[in-house]
Parts: sequence; C-alpha cells; structure tokens
Amino acid sequence: MMEKKLGELFCYPVFVDDSKKFEIEITFLIERLKARFFIIPQNVCETPQKMKSLITSIRKKSSEALYFGVYAGGGAQLPFSKNVTLIPSNMTTGFSGKAKNSTVMAGVLASELKAIGIDFVISDFLNINLHSYNPLVGPNAFGDQPDGIKEYIENYIKAFKKEGILLIGRHFPGIGGLNEFLDDKINTSHRTLTEMFEEEIVNFRNAIEYGIHGIELSSVYYFKESKKVAESAVFSPDIVDFLTNTLKYSELIVSAPLFEKKFKDYNPVNTPRKAFDAGCNFIIMPHGLSNSTKSWDDFLLSIKKGEIEEEKIEKINNVHFFEENLKQGSKKSLFYQKKDNSKHIYKILLESIKIFHGKKVWENFKNLSDIMVVAPETMMFDIEAKNNYFFKSVRNYKRTAEFFEYAIEPENDFINRVKQKASKKEGVIYFSYSSHLSNSRENLGIALSRVNENTVIVGIDSPYEYGIFTDSPCYACIASYYENAIQAVSEKLFKGSDPYN
Repeated sequence: MMEKKLGELFCYPVFVDDSKKFEIEITFLIERLKARFFIIPQNVCETPQKMKSLITSIRKKSSEALYFGVYAGGGAQLPFSKNVTLIPSNMTTGFSGKAKNSTVMAGVLASELKAIGIDFVISDFLNINLHSYNPLVGPNAFGDQPDGIKEYIENYIKAFKKEGILLIGRHFPGIGGLNEFLDDKINTSHRTLTEMFEEEIVNFRNAIEYGIHGIELSSVYYFKESKKVAESAVFSPDIVDFLTNTLKYSELIVSAPLFEKKFKDYNPVNTPRKAFDAGCNFIIMPHGLSNSTKSWDDFLLSIKKGEIEEEKIEKINNVHFFEENLKQGSKKSLFYQKKDNSKHIYKILLESIKIFHGKKVWENFKNLSDIMVVAPETMMFDIEAKNNYFFKSVRNYKRTAEFFEYAIEPENDFINRVKQKASKKEGVIYFSYSSHLSNSRENLGIALSRVNENTVIVGIDSPYEYGIFTDSPCYACIASYYENAIQAVSEKLFKGSDPYN
C-alpha cells in the first residue's frame, strides 16, 4: 500500500532519445517503483502523432491510470518543433498589448498537447523581468510590470482549464531578480520574501486567485529575513509556509527538478526526502533510473524506520486530484486543429511587432528593393534546418537580397566584410539574437547601423539589447525566432502596414 502511495507522490523525468528506450524505462518505473506520473523529453519521437501512439500503447499495458507531462510555456511547444503550431513567446504576446491574445496562445498550446495525450504542463509564465541579463526569464515573461500582465496570467490559466490540462507555474517565489542564471552553479537571490512580494510574488498570488493547479518551488537559494543564511526554496519549510499560510495555497506543491541542479549539502538520493520534509506533495525525482531507484528505496526505508510519518504519506492523493481536474478538451484531431491554430497565431504575430524607435525608417522599407539580410545561423535554433528562413522570408516579397549568416560569436573579419557590403545597399535588416549578451554581436549591429541609414535591427529573442542600439536608425523586436514570426516581420516591412493598427 505504501509503495502505491509513493507512485502518487513522485514524478519521473524520462530523458532518453528514442521511443524504444522511453517505453522500456517507463515500464521499469511502473513495475519497480509503481510510477504513475512522467515528464516527456524533447525528441523522443519524430512527430506528435508517433508520440500519441506511444503514450496510448503504454497506457493500454498498464492496469493503473498514467499521467504524462511536459515543460512548455515560454513560447516553445515541447516536446516537438514539427507538425505542431509554433507559438510565440509570452513576451511577444505581451507586445501585442491585447490580453485576449494570451487566451488564444495558451489555448493553442493546451489543445494541441491535449490531442497528443499530455495531461499536465509545467510552465514558467509567472516570472517577471527585473534584470536584462537573466536569460532564464527573458521572453518567458509577459512583461516587466506585474500590474500590466495580470490579465494575461488570468487568461492563460483559464485557457488551460478550458482545455482540461493541469497547469503548474514554475520558480516560486520568483527568479526575476537574479542578475544571471547559471546552469552549473548554485544560484542565489539576495532578496528576502518581503522585498520580493510586490514585484515577483504578486504574480503567484494572482495565479492562486485564478485557481492555478500547481506551483513549483524554485531551486534558487534565497536569503532568510536575517540575510545571513541562504536556503533553496525547494528545501525550505519557511517558503512553503509562506505559500500555504500567507498566500493560502492548498493544491499541488511541486518540487524543483531535482535532476537539474547540484544542491549544496545534498546528493540526488536524499533530495526527494528533503523536498518532502519541506512540504512538497508532488516531487520531480532525480534524473536517471539509478538515482530514482536509490531515492525511492531511501524514502521507503525512512518511512519504515519512522523517520517519515506514514500519516503524511497517506494524505497524498494526487491521482484523485488529477482525475478531478482533467477534462475532455477539444475533440478535433491535431491535424484539423493546426489548420485553424496557425491562422490565429500568425495574427498575433502581426500585432506583436514592437517598434522602439525609427518608425519612419520602418515605413520607408516598402520602397526599397536592394536589401541585405544579416541573420543568425538557423542551426542555432534547429539543427536540421536546411534553408535559412530569415533570407527566404525576404525573397518571398521579390526583393533582391544579399544574405549573410553570422555565427554565435561573429569574428572581426566577418564584421568588416559585412560592413563594407552594407554601405552599398539600399537597406539592411539585422536579425539580432540577444546582442546585449555578446560583444561581437553587439559590434556587428553597431557597425551596420553606422554605415547604412536604412538599417532595421529586429530583436528575435529579447528587447533588452535595446539599450545598446539606441543610436541605430530603427530598432524593433518580436522576441521570437520561429519561422512564422520572421514571416510576419517581412510582411509588415514590405507591405508597409502599420504594426500599431
């Protein structure tokens, strides 16, 4: 009985790279660890249709109900980049200035994932940008001011509920105040919960008001009120107490991904127990079968020794919670959904191109024919890309276009060569990829701006580079590098229509 209860407490990330390994690993987790909840990785199947077939096959073999989830929500629709509608980032949706667009965007994401067989989504849509060099938040946030994005958050949650998918908001009590985010080291926020309340925690408070299903505790270390001792949120009874008692939250309290970070003073085996002791009631296990098995055995042994109260385990009833909140959702197949969804998303993209300055330069572009396009190598975003769609989107409008791809760190020789070419063109489009995080990409954008008065810089990841391009002839941002987003930029430029209307 106790082993079955642990199946309701623990959720397993299955990070493998093909469908056979995926099915074998899940079969082991079900038989050995009584698992019921799983997180699907990227690229385990070539298409969503194959993923749906795989999930259906696994479910048929199990006598118990199984639940599958994904990380998705800053704009990327995981675990696929093909045969689904590629939606814009949350930041792009925020640029539109229309909160109803978050309903559309979240509805597309939720309905298509539901059609594949996904039951829950862990999303980082609740964080807010307080520092331009924190790329983990970046385009995942709807904006910079809590008051300005409250309705976006409400609509996002309602859309998931309508489609019958459980939604879990990530990174409580907030990571927007970090100067940067490091994957391989401990991240520490030097702010107390009191200091964070009005800027970061307020979004989580609003989400609770709107009935969000789950909140994930951050792996970041936060200073207590004394400002002397830092403690990771996922292992902090104080932060869980703040969530449950101060904010009156009583649903799923989800652990940070225990496989992602190296936690100070803990190893993968005992992190699930530490998270449970802090108050988590839905725990994402350490990565890998070995670590998961050792953690599960250690946890069960702690129960038998009386170190963990059986009564606390008996209260876990996550299967019932999921059954109560999962709904049928749309009955349309993914194929027919996608036809309509693509149109809805493209409309949002056309509404979301934000011009920071240089509107006259933008409007003049429709009169230019000899264009130079400078864009990142598409392989930065899609390793299988055969044609650079930045270039293709310009050629679609019958412009004579010379094209240059830049590497993640363009060299000086490349910058000088492109600069000379740009001085002879009627206009230049520089698709900029977070140039504020790279001196060489910054230098490339500045060089182009100085030699051609019709240079349009289009930010495709983040507008926080705006500060280094204030002297450019024109700076706009879409905060999304998907092909449909780039097509929308070209349509606005070459058809001469106004992004504000």
